[in-house]
Amino acid sequence: NIIPQQITDDISAILAIESAINALSLKDYLATYLKPFKEANILAAIRLKSIEIKNLIAIATGVEQRMPAESIMQRLIILKE
Repeated sequence: NIIPQQITDDISAILAIESAINALSLKDYLATYLKPFKEANILAAIRLKSIEIKNLIAIATGVEQRMPAESIMQRLIILKE
């Protein structure tokens, strides 16, 4: 479910929706990547690498700015079960 339930302001709602869409995309990319002999594997591998780079940038920026670990974790695109 990508629609936030208990968000009070617009910015938090947008961030929650964006996070949910990123998690769903990651799940789809992983599912596509794991299927053998498909043409979409190359695209999925590129998108997964792009997500990995975004996560590394978020970690590096957070460490550089001395942000708490919880704040850095919120910026990561991770697979939510």
